[in-house]
Amino acid sequence: MAFSQRVPGADEIDLFNLMSAVWRGRGLVVLLVSVCAVIGRTYAYLQPDIYDARSKVLFQPSELVLSNVTTTPIDELRRMESEVQIAQGEEIVLAVLDELNLYDDERLELPASALDVLINRIVDQPEQSDQPPLSTARLKRFLESSVVVRQMGRSTLIAFEARTFSPSLSAEISNAFAENYIKAQVQSKIRAALEGLRLVNEALEEAGVVLEQSQVALRDHIVKKASTISQRTGDAGIALLAADLDAARILVGELSVARRAFETLLTLANFDLLSAELNRLAGTNLLAELRAKAFADVNQRRIAVAAQLEANPGSAEIRDRLSALEAELSLLAKEQLTELINRTAAAQERQGALRGQLESAVFAADLPPDIAAELFKLQSDAESARDRYVGLVDLARELTVESRTQVADSRIVARATVPTEPTGPGWVRTFMLAASVGLVLAVGLLLLRSALKGPIYSTVHLQRTLQVPRVSVIMKVPTQNTLLDMIPRNPFSPYAESLRRISREIKAAFLAQHQEGDVMQGMVVVLTSSVPNEGKTTTAVGLAALNAMAGQSVCLLDLALRDSTLSQALNLSPNLFFSGFLTGAVEEPSQSTLMLNDKSTLTVITGSPFTGVDAEAPQVTRRLRELLDDLRSRFDVVIVDTSPILSATEALTITRMGDVPVFIVREAFAPRQAVEEAWQELGVGDPEIEPIVALSFVKGRPIKHTYAHTTYGSGAGVRG
Repeated sequence: MAFSQRVPGADEIDLFNLMSAVWRGRGLVVLLVSVCAVIGRTYAYLQPDIYDARSKVLFQPSELVLSNVTTTPIDELRRMESEVQIAQGEEIVLAVLDELNLYDDERLELPASALDVLINRIVDQPEQSDQPPLSTARLKRFLESSVVVRQMGRSTLIAFEARTFSPSLSAEISNAFAENYIKAQVQSKIRAALEGLRLVNEALEEAGVVLEQSQVALRDHIVKKASTISQRTGDAGIALLAADLDAARILVGELSVARRAFETLLTLANFDLLSAELNRLAGTNLLAELRAKAFADVNQRRIAVAAQLEANPGSAEIRDRLSALEAELSLLAKEQLTELINRTAAAQERQGALRGQLESAVFAADLPPDIAAELFKLQSDAESARDRYVGLVDLARELTVESRTQVADSRIVARATVPTEPTGPGWVRTFMLAASVGLVLAVGLLLLRSALKGPIYSTVHLQRTLQVPRVSVIMKVPTQNTLLDMIPRNPFSPYAESLRRISREIKAAFLAQHQEGDVMQGMVVVLTSSVPNEGKTTTAVGLAALNAMAGQSVCLLDLALRDSTLSQALNLSPNLFFSGFLTGAVEEPSQSTLMLNDKSTLTVITGSPFTGVDAEAPQVTRRLRELLDDLRSRFDVVIVDTSPILSATEALTITRMGDVPVFIVREAFAPRQAVEEAWQELGVGDPEIEPIVALSFVKGRPIKHTYAHTTYGSGAGVRG
């Protein structure tokens, strides 16, 4: 295989070459920049000055509905489309015309045609119009054509864009449309809210009556049927609860009557009748009895003082004493009234508790079907009536607030301002932009012609780059727990099949170097690459495991003297004395034996992560040759993992000590220039060596291969 003797420089960007390429094509640069600049200036000159003003309105739909309705994105989209149609409707257009009084606006002197605009610009004359005075119909058409109302994206923002020949007119029209749209919304919403409130109030009144009737019917039915339910269920407690509830209801009635009578007497300040009422209530408890006695004593003193006041009406002292006694009586009466109120509340609470206990006892009892059906129907009616009443109350409250606040569904979030420049970038910016586009286009075309070489992206690309007739393919690595599990756990994966093909080519290359029957020792396969992380170690472990499982004795040797990672990849201890072996201080390197399966073993000689020896030294070179010769005599296959050629000088020396070199290039990884440089170095010393070239970790479309009923592998298409 022929190799060029010219070795490219380092993998770096040569700015001088790039600038030279641009300078050599300066004619193309000037031509494209000039053409694009002229096109841009002409476009900007012929464009009429149109000013664009835009206001933004945020649409926030209210949720005043009589029932829970789930809205979908399609519903929201349709609603926004409807709002856009309303915003540019005839009612709002006429309102804008009236508000701005556009009938006599001189800013609406429109040109007759676009040709007139172009001619006026060329001859530098003011724009003239032969149109008759503007009518309502023409102004409507003008607004409909000049104003664009649209939804911004998929949001609830509505944009009002006005485009006219006057910057101030554009801003005024845009803001007028937004304001009148909101006014129309306010009026529409108020009318809708008031009408809805009227209907809801009518329904609420009816629902309140129905609710009260249903609850009373349920309670009365339970009390009425309590005795029957108690007898038919055999639960005497139900009858007792009903009796207690009856007594509690009577007590509440009596206390309510007494309280109202007491309040009336207290309001009238009739202390004599209050004393009689307190005496009547004295038997309820000791405190009431003491209060009645105290009230009677104070009332007697009041009567005596009142008699004295009648005898001496001008005495202020007697009047003050009478007022003090009346105040004391009022305080005692209020204390008794407070007690009555508390007793009434307690009785009502007890009545409610007894009612709840009775209802719970009835519903918990083993009711006969006929009674259960009646209760279930009454209870369902009451629950339905309550839910409807509560829903109508909430809705009426919302409608009341809405009708009073008069808030629209939308608000202006950005008012249109008077534009200072015509729509578009302007002729200067257009000219500069067009010139920049021309410059970028020209430089891009020139750099494309002399661009830096990128990574290898296919087998055909690699073949053309290295000028080799054949490239092997290493498929994508399968998922595994450890690096050593790739082949034993996936012996027929696409990755394993690709390694088998490479192993076959390695054996063919090895046999081609020897005459038939002259192979008396094992072969040494050295794996290298141009840069790190191209898959040498992974491929070395895979090839070693594959050959070991095929029944051969295999040794995996780590000769990456600068960056040894094999021990870490296989979870082995690093060979700390390997540097001593290379310098002659240690006689034998330590080795490890790994079990791949029940029948296959693999011998591994790991390196040291800090070897630090020079492979070019004669003693080290001799020791390496002796090591490889010894391994040839002991093993069928020796797989050597070494450093990348461009990273360490010893990689090339070690590669030439082996029998078959394998040059690995990772797909879409290393720069093409680095691959070419490493390939040149690999073939400079021995032009008779034909390394096996492999493109590693190729991804592509899966192609399954089947035999009988078992899928034993799948490959990936290689891009050509």
